[in-house]
Amino acid sequence: MSLLELKAFLKFSTDYIKPLLPSWVNEVKSECCGWERVICNATTGHVIGLYLSNINQGTHVYSDNESNYYPENWFLNRSLLLTFKELRILDLSHNGIGGWLGNEGSKSLSRLGNLETLNLADNGFNKSFIKSLSAIKSLKNLNLSWNWQGLEGSFPAQGMSVFHI
Repeated sequence: MSLLELKAFLKFSTDYIKPLLPSWVNEVKSECCGWERVICNATTGHVIGLYLSNINQGTHVYSDNESNYYPENWFLNRSLLLTFKELRILDLSHNGIGGWLGNEGSKSLSRLGNLETLNLADNGFNKSFIKSLSAIKSLKNLNLSWNWQGLEGSFPAQGMSVFHI
């Protein structure tokens, strides 16, 4: 049900042109571990990987000096991710996400206690959201490259094997 709630939010919040995540359906015979962009633990059946890269393909803003285009910023409701307690890999790259929706405290992300890899490349995050990421103590790989809002400053990268800005 959490995946279907996430899909409904993404469908409402993004400008995806094609049918969004068509395998994610609420049917008796539908097993979420067989859905596209979802990886599950073979033993427990819990979601351990979500690959939601490039799901916002609608309105684009062109940069001045480059041929690259970026979707308009939108904000992700991070509470929809918190039910995935076994999540190890989360790829939200290439979506034009500008930050988190709502006034949830940064500690809420600490509930993603198993998250090891987070790919937020090519979005619209700025330095104000970095503080919320420091709550994820299990994080080992973080990709923040190509966020055009000028990420600067420090980030506690202790224990990380890969860290891209």
